[in-house]
Amino acid sequence: EISGSLGTIPLFISPNTFLPDDWTRTLIEGLESLPRAVILNKTVVEIGVGSGILPISIHKFGGIFSNYIGYDIDTLAARVASINLAYHRLSNLAKVRGGGSIFESERGLVFDQYPYADLIIANVPQVPSLSTGPIRDQFDYYCMPVTLTGEDATWAMQGLWLVAQILQQSKERLLPGGSVIVNVGGRPTLDHIESMFSSIGYTAKVIHKRRVSQDPQTDISALSYFERTQGIQYEFYTDSQRNAKISATQAYSLIASGKQCYHDIYVIQGTPK
Repeated sequence: EISGSLGTIPLFISPNTFLPDDWTRTLIEGLESLPRAVILNKTVVEIGVGSGILPISIHKFGGIFSNYIGYDIDTLAARVASINLAYHRLSNLAKVRGGGSIFESERGLVFDQYPYADLIIANVPQVPSLSTGPIRDQFDYYCMPVTLTGEDATWAMQGLWLVAQILQQSKERLLPGGSVIVNVGGRPTLDHIESMFSSIGYTAKVIHKRRVSQDPQTDISALSYFERTQGIQYEFYTDSQRNAKISATQAYSLIASGKQCYHDIYVIQGTPK
């Protein structure tokens, strides 16, 4: 059972699906803050459906969609989401598919029966290139090219490559007046994030924000390296409330000494220009 602002939501979770965390809760809060017209009777597509918590939460707070299509690269995650949707009696409104790559050109971002969407939602990993160990393996799993140039390389160093790919592919799949809503970690700074949206052809609007503790299990040494070698500035905080900003290098040192540091999460609505 997952407890939050919407009360307690029963969920089946398997070992390969993430238990809803601060990132998920932040996105749910952002979606809840939207005018109901953004979702009401609309076709919604989610990239990375996981446990299925988003369509369940959206329906619970009154965001009544006409169709919800959830996709996950993990076929087992898609099965878990289907079980949860069935339990909450949403199988007639929300469909899930799994497997393959979200970047296969022949698949696109939505299912064949719904080639266009009013709203595309994504809460995807934001792992910088050159990360090592299991987290790098996870990023390889999402088909990031080994060699990148230009803006792609910059976005990859900031951990934003997957978000950029979704934004780029979503443009041709959105209905007139449609938008993309993504969870974005604020570590690359909001200025850089908004610049990426603009470069891809979107107007970015922050609809919600939350400060969270940096997961000590996440390797941020790559961010420290890019600060030293590429002149990229990242943004962390020493406190969950005050704006005492520190760099990725300082954050890495704090984590190594067993202390906490924080970063912001932004829920951003991107509307094609």
